[in-house]
Amino acid sequence: MAKGITGLVDRINRPLLRWGLHPYRGSTLLMQVTGRSTGRIYDVPLWFIERGHVLVGFARRSDLWWRNLETNPRVTLWVRGHRRTATAQVVRDEPGQMTPVLREYLGRMVPRTFPMFFGIRLDEHLRPVPGELERASAEEVAMILLSIDC
Repeated sequence: MAKGITGLVDRINRPLLRWGLHPYRGSTLLMQVTGRSTGRIYDVPLWFIERGHVLVGFARRSDLWWRNLETNPRVTLWVRGHRRTATAQVVRDEPGQMTPVLREYLGRMVPRTFPMFFGIRLDEHLRPVPGELERASAEEVAMILLSIDC
């Protein structure tokens, strides 16, 4: 049932992201990813933050779509209603590099319960339990770095 609801929400969100009309358009993009074995194009909504000239997002490792980026790093993005091309880099198994970025990323997300999407336990004040960001960086998430072409 949850997969069906998620699919319905994604079908509604995709055109809104392309047209720049999504309510979270400032922090959500739509990325077209090429399947590593099928060559099929997949539309993937992704929450992101800007760090300099790079857009940064995170994916659950259990969601396998991000593995396509390791084979086919060239992507098309719709960011704030504008079409862009970019090169993606996947970072995983580097908790020292990922944890501070994950902390910044989650600090900017709405709602505050967003960390639970990544399996991060929260305390009664909706802050990550000590050690959870480090654990998630090592075990639960992959960091997606998107360098937009000029």
